[in-house]
Amino acid sequence: MPPTSPHFHSIKSNFVQKYMKLYENAVKCELQYKKSRIYQTR
Repeated sequence: MPPTSPHFHSIKSNFVQKYMKLYENAVKCELQYKKSRIYQTR
């Protein structure tokens, strides 16, 4: 199957969307963790 086929492209875009969602969640969690750490050290 050539990588230029629409089926492959849709799978790729779905994977990218899932990965971006996971990345956003990780960033949010990290920000909240840092905030809580800052509040705890005060």
